[in-house]
Amino acid sequence: LVLGMSFLVAVFGCQPMFKMGSLNMLINNSFVQEIEDKNQYPVVMGRSGSQNLSDVDGIDSVQNNVTSYQEVWEKYLSSIDVLATQTIYQFKEESCQGYYGSKGNYVNVSYMPEIENHIEILKGENFEEYVGAGEYYPCLISEAVMDEYNLSYGEVLKFVNWTSESGENLQLVVCGIFKEADRTDLFWYVEPTELSSNIFVSKESFDEIMKQYPQSSISYKHYSLFDYQDINSSNIEDVKYYIEEFKKADANFMFTFGEMIANYDAEKKTVNI
Repeated sequence: LVLGMSFLVAVFGCQPMFKMGSLNMLINNSFVQEIEDKNQYPVVMGRSGSQNLSDVDGIDSVQNNVTSYQEVWEKYLSSIDVLATQTIYQFKEESCQGYYGSKGNYVNVSYMPEIENHIEILKGENFEEYVGAGEYYPCLISEAVMDEYNLSYGEVLKFVNWTSESGENLQLVVCGIFKEADRTDLFWYVEPTELSSNIFVSKESFDEIMKQYPQSSISYKHYSLFDYQDINSSNIEDVKYYIEEFKKADANFMFTFGEMIANYDAEKKTVNI
């Protein structure tokens, strides 16, 4: 009888562990299935917005504002590691003419922090290595932009409607053509092929353009990729709660795994060990 009672105690004592293990497997499988179905990283939080340039002093001020949102997410979801971030700052679309004949191309002059560390230069040089004409701001273009607008390495781009206060047109020179260095790099949540109207300048150039060729505002898109393997049955309710709070507090907040959470809520009811 004593042995029988001990066995029952052991069985019922293990029951919560078995259930927790089943829930963890359910969560992990949901994320893996999402990757397979959509070929995209599943746990991303982000924000898109614009910044009135009369309220800031250079790109550092804008970056600090964007980073403050990211820090809030990380503070309240401290049990989940951030694997990568991607941020794109851009001026509004403007028309430019290429000196080699391309005309009427509407492009976004953009800045992406750390882009230099995640690309392979196919032709030309990176920002720091370029020693071409000093009167132009060097820019990098992707293969997609090269094909879309028929642009070439070394081509000067003149923005016909974008001038300084003294009336000088903004001019950039294509210093390099690139592709992503590693197609599996989580940095490229939004891939170069999806940025087919963006041309990229260095932080220093972007900052100077902000001041010398002023526009009323710039826009940005930020993405933080959280480690889905850190989400489990012990913290998923906290994740759900804080996601709802972020949504209430910020109309520009976005996240990609709402459907997965809804499916988990429905399927966890079937886990009854």
